[in-house]
Amino acid sequence: MPYIGQPVSWTPCAYSNLGGEENLKSTRDRGKVSGKIVWINELHHFFLVEAQVFGYTMRECFKF
Repeated sequence: MPYIGQPVSWTPCAYSNLGGEENLKSTRDRGKVSGKIVWINELHHFFLVEAQVFGYTMRECFKF
């Protein structure tokens, strides 16, 4: 079970095509980003992860 503050590393969907392959036209670093869980919705079984990327806050949700 995930918990708030848990560290998470993932490849943002912004770095991928819809098919899950890497976007070869992207000029960004295509590596994983590291962040932490900031919110959990237990009723709908997903959590929100937040990371700082290039000075901006990036957020993405994941199902569990």
